[in-house]
Amino acid sequence: MVKLPRLRAYRERKALTQRELAEAAGLTRPNIARLEAGRQAAIPGTVRKLALALGVEPADLMDDPPLTRSLQQVSGVPEHGNRRALDAAS
Repeated sequence: MVKLPRLRAYRERKALTQRELAEAAGLTRPNIARLEAGRQAAIPGTVRKLALALGVEPADLMDDPPLTRSLQQVSGVPEHGNRRALDAAS
């Protein structure tokens, strides 16, 4: 079982409510709330369902994913724009 610290950020980037994500992933809204709050860990099948619903790789929802590629996919921001933002934050 794994924690999904980036779940909320990806859900918000897709402009989905917890209920909408739950429906798309075949889960319940309380499950999404517990996963986002870190009060519940996810089994691999749940991680895959959430990733599919969000259009990202499962690893992107877990600790320290390669953010540049996935944020570009989710937000539509060109990759170089993410790199500039990441460089500026360093």
